[in-house]
Amino acid sequence: MRVIAIILALISAALTLGQPGGGSTGGGSTGGGGISDSILVGGGAGGLSIQLAGDAFADSSTPSSSDGTVSGTNVNLGVSAFAGGLPGGAQLIVLDVTASVGGVERESDADVAGAAATTSIRFTSTHFAHNENITVYGRATFEDTSTNVQFSSQVSLTVRVHNAYFGWYIVETGWTGLDDYEVVKDIFTSSGFAFLDGGQLEFDEILDAFLPGTAWSGHTHGTETQIASAEIEFINNIPYWRYVSVSGAGTDNIAYAVGSRDHVTPPYHLAIVYACETVSVGFFENTSAYFVATQGKETAGAHAGFENEVALCTADPDYPDGLLLSNHAEVLRQGLLDGLSLGQAVTLANTEYFCYQEAILINGEWYLVPSLMQVVGDPLTTTKWVYLSTAERAELSQNSVTPDKWYYWNGVIY
Repeated sequence: MRVIAIILALISAALTLGQPGGGSTGGGSTGGGGISDSILVGGGAGGLSIQLAGDAFADSSTPSSSDGTVSGTNVNLGVSAFAGGLPGGAQLIVLDVTASVGGVERESDADVAGAAATTSIRFTSTHFAHNENITVYGRATFEDTSTNVQFSSQVSLTVRVHNAYFGWYIVETGWTGLDDYEVVKDIFTSSGFAFLDGGQLEFDEILDAFLPGTAWSGHTHGTETQIASAEIEFINNIPYWRYVSVSGAGTDNIAYAVGSRDHVTPPYHLAIVYACETVSVGFFENTSAYFVATQGKETAGAHAGFENEVALCTADPDYPDGLLLSNHAEVLRQGLLDGLSLGQAVTLANTEYFCYQEAILINGEWYLVPSLMQVVGDPLTTTKWVYLSTAERAELSQNSVTPDKWYYWNGVIY
C-alpha cells in the first residue's frame, strides 16, 4: 500500500519524582531510573538529599563530566532534608529547603516540628542546549536549638542534556515530502532540539541516525510495518522505494537500531505519523525504546497517527479541497509551540483540517472517507514546554494562564 507519511519521534525522559534516600553519605549513585546524592550533617543528626529520577532516565556507568543524561520535557528534581536529636539532648531542626536549576531557586519551609522539609521542580530539558552539562542543586538551612546557631548545607548533581532530531523525505513525480519535512523540522528546532541530519536519507543512513537521535521524522510512504527510505532498489528491473521494517529478524530494522543504542542516550518516546495504518501499540513498541523502558506505561510518551489510509486534507469537510497534509502539520506545529499538549494540538489540527482517505462523488455530492489523526499513549506529551497533568492544565486554564513555560513548582508554572 502506498501512503503519504510523516513520522516524528522524540525522546522525553519521563522522570517521576521518587523519595530521596536521606541516610547515605556522599558520592552520587546511578541506576534504578535516576541518580541521587545525599550527605549527613550535625554529626548524623540531620541530612540532605537530592534526586533526579524517572523510568526513562539514562544513567552513565562510565566516568564522564556528568552523572547522567536527561531529555525531553518531564524532568523532576527533588530535594529533601531531615533533622533530629543531637548528642546531649539538644535538637537539630530544618528551617527550609531549596531546589535550584538553571539559575532558578525555589524554597519550601519545613514542617511545624522542623523535622523534615521537601521541595521539587519539574522542568523541561529543552530549555537548555543539546549536550550542555547542567548542575542542579539542593540546599537546606538547619538550626541547633540549644545555641540558635544556623548553618546551610548543599548537594548537587550534574547531568548532560540530550535532545537531537533527524528527518528525511522523498521526492517523486507529482508529490514531494519537502513541505511537510520543513514544517516538522521546525517543530523540533524551535523546541530546542539540535539538528543531526536530514534530507533524502537512504536506508542505512536512517538506521545509523537512530543511534544518536532522540527525535525523528519521515515524509515518505509506509505501511503499518514499514517506512520507505529515499533509496531506490530495483526488483526485476522495476524501481521501488527501499522500505525500512520497524521490526524483524536480523539487524536491518528500526527495532534493532533502537535496541542497540548505548546506555547514555535517552530512548525515543514519541511518534507522530502522517501515514496509513500506523496507530498501533506494535508500531510504537518496535520503534521506541521508551515503550520498553517503561514496560508500556507511556507517561509523557505517545504515538499519534492514522488507523486507516490517509491522502489529503481539506478546510471544508463537505468538499475535497485536496490540500497537502502540511496544512494539518502546520496547525500541529503552532499548537505545540504555543504550549498545547500533543493531544490538544492533534484535536486542533483535526478540527481545522479534515484529513481523508479518498473523495467519492455520490449523486452530485461529495463524500469524504475520513481518516482523522489519533493518539495512542499519553496525549499530555509535549515537545517544548514543561509537561503538565490534566488537573494542572485545567487549573491553569481556569486562571487564564498559558502553559508555555519551562518549569512548574508548587502549583505555579514559570
